[in-house]
Amino acid sequence: MNTADRLRVHHEQLRWTLDASDLGFSSTDEVSGSAFTPGQHRALRALEIGLSLRGHGYNVFVAGEPGTNRTETVKRFLEGFEDPDFLAEDLCYVSNFLDPDVPRLLRFSAGQGREFRTSMEKAVDRLQDGIPRIFQSEVYSKRRRARIKRYNTRMEQLASTLKEKSDPAGLTLVQVGMGDHAEADLLPIIDGEPVAFEDLETRVDEDKFLREDYEQLMTARSDLEDALRVFREAATSLVREAETELQELDRQMTRPYLNFVLSGVYQSFQETAGVTEYLREVETFLESRMVLFRQKEDEERGDEAEEEETRELLRKLQVNLILDNADTHRRPIIFEHNPNVSNLRGTIDREMGPTGHAVSDFTHIKSGSLLRAHRGFLVIHADDLDGDGRPWSVIKRTLRTEQIQIESSGTDPQTTPRALRPQPVEIDTKVILIGPADLYQTLLDNDADFRKIFKIKAEFDTEMELGPQAITEYACLVRNVCDTDDLPSFRADGVAAVVEYAVRLAGQRNRITTRFSQVADLVRETAFWAGREHKGPIGAKDVQKALDERRNRVNLIEEKTHRMIREGVVLIDTDLEATGQVNSLAIFDVGDHRFGRPTRITATVSAGTTGIINIERMAALSGRHHDKGVLILCGYLRETFAANRPLAMTASITLEQSYDEVDGDSAASAEVFALLSAIAGLPARQDLAVTGSMNQKGEIQAVGGVNEKIEGFFDLCAARGLTGTQGVIIPDSNLPHLMLRPQLVEKVRQGQFHIYAISRVEEGVELLLGVPTGALGKNGHFPKRSLFRRIQERLETLADAARDSAPWAIAQS
Repeated sequence: MNTADRLRVHHEQLRWTLDASDLGFSSTDEVSGSAFTPGQHRALRALEIGLSLRGHGYNVFVAGEPGTNRTETVKRFLEGFEDPDFLAEDLCYVSNFLDPDVPRLLRFSAGQGREFRTSMEKAVDRLQDGIPRIFQSEVYSKRRRARIKRYNTRMEQLASTLKEKSDPAGLTLVQVGMGDHAEADLLPIIDGEPVAFEDLETRVDEDKFLREDYEQLMTARSDLEDALRVFREAATSLVREAETELQELDRQMTRPYLNFVLSGVYQSFQETAGVTEYLREVETFLESRMVLFRQKEDEERGDEAEEEETRELLRKLQVNLILDNADTHRRPIIFEHNPNVSNLRGTIDREMGPTGHAVSDFTHIKSGSLLRAHRGFLVIHADDLDGDGRPWSVIKRTLRTEQIQIESSGTDPQTTPRALRPQPVEIDTKVILIGPADLYQTLLDNDADFRKIFKIKAEFDTEMELGPQAITEYACLVRNVCDTDDLPSFRADGVAAVVEYAVRLAGQRNRITTRFSQVADLVRETAFWAGREHKGPIGAKDVQKALDERRNRVNLIEEKTHRMIREGVVLIDTDLEATGQVNSLAIFDVGDHRFGRPTRITATVSAGTTGIINIERMAALSGRHHDKGVLILCGYLRETFAANRPLAMTASITLEQSYDEVDGDSAASAEVFALLSAIAGLPARQDLAVTGSMNQKGEIQAVGGVNEKIEGFFDLCAARGLTGTQGVIIPDSNLPHLMLRPQLVEKVRQGQFHIYAISRVEEGVELLLGVPTGALGKNGHFPKRSLFRRIQERLETLADAARDSAPWAIAQS
């Protein structure tokens, strides 16, 4: 058997297929839907322990690539999570009458927060209704009038003493308005009416009153100054005493009713920590402000200032229920899609007051998602976190301290008179952060707190083992998508085609992808295209139609690239032979589409001592992986041909018409083949393309994107016309990765295209040059007329030429 026949891959090895008859159903109507996420048993197990353990730091980082159903899996897992020990809690902020800038936090069992708020609202309503009735009662009025009369009598007695001195002097005691209050003063009596000295002086200037009489009155007023001062002090003390007694009367009359109204609240919540102390403060606060309820006695007398004062009074009695779990019977699940600082931590709103300044109090406190998820779960996508790091700092600080300090989102010293500092809230929130695996590793390496607060990693794989269980789960997945989107059912052959597509996405025939979003998209698109052509169940042809349409949508760059090759703008031969020239295969990834593009690799050799020149590297177009591939190539040449004498030559290798950076080592085998062709002076086949990396021992190693690379060269050859000799050389270790398009497999079956699998450099060079390489003999030489003997002799010739021209350089090399 010649080398080509021995290395040729049979068409049955090029694609894994699923026989629809092996599925055990005729359509997805016979398949039961399942909410289970296939293939993520490890991640689900990690989620289970992460959600169950309530100890400090047992938060979960869900690591995985987009499309692996991370979010939906977490959501379904959380919705199915049962915890019989769960007890919900309500949280309220109320006024702190002793320190208004530090609102008081009250904690209640679930539902009691709402009941407490309602109880306080009802109590305030009863007070607003009942207290004015007390003030309007006959009993209260009699007692108040009696006290006022008694103090009026005492005031008159005080005034009579002063009047005995002022009346003979022509002065009378009056109350003069002084801003917001009145003050006693002695004014002259003119024509039976008191007149201010300022007005009397004006009359004197106008000759309407005698100056002598004016001066006599002023002298009398001055003589009575001490007596007036004594009266003022006594009157002020008497007024204060009266006000105190009237306030005490208000308290005496209203205290029983106040106690009666609040007693029900006391009794209902006496077991709740902090409520009794708060209600005592409420009583003390109200007892000294009962007069404000008098405004209901006469609505017309109340001005805007009094109404605002009443509103402020009642506002302080409100209950701000920031966390209401009355209807919560299981651990809350919060998905925060905009995790900025305010949404996470909570904030304190502001409103414009009557004076135009911003006003904030405890009623403006708003909870954030970290608090709303108290005793439950908060799910955040890492990609949604702001780039400035502040949201992440809030999350870390909260998880580290297990408490939230709600703050205003921003303060303006021009409009905000003060900043509230509500009592911090101790919380028990478990955070589930969803992000890529590289972010998890970055945080693990660079953030000292991360390991302490995210102790559980639930890693979602992008693939799973292909077997009967996986196929059954995929059938359930197709059924779920059809049910959710109201799509027609899939026949068994349609499901089989979807499974085959999923296997290709995995990149290996014994694996299947877990990027379920891409599979679900294929199901939806297949239903769309099938609906344009027929009614009824969907089959394999419909799936292939959807795949073809999808490729046509995104392969514009691929078509342009191949057109440039067909038109000769990019030089690629697909027949004949050329010395020092081999077709390599590269992968182009444009984001939503990957395709293989043939690239010509050329090599030249001459006498000299420079060694192998990597032109890409010299032009700064070579990545480190490509550089490594060229260095490995050099190692192979030394291992094979320079064991006993120096390798002296000058050679250059390049990827022709490549103007972007080249990276990866998948072109290493093609480069060594081109170089060996150039050294031997023998032409290499141009109807074969090559991909594969290699090691210094000449072993060919697997590469990525092998399916796309093969299909890229096949499409070019098919466009030019298949000759029956064209094909691709791939690493033998890539055989398990083959999932080629059915059209290509059919051409291989017909013998119009060929796939060769090699494991060593020697096999590939024999395919390309058509000459056996030969085995190294004990004498250090390869057999005569073998390819490697020819190369060995050429290298010796080049070394001799180099020695003759530069003996010192050869000795040094």
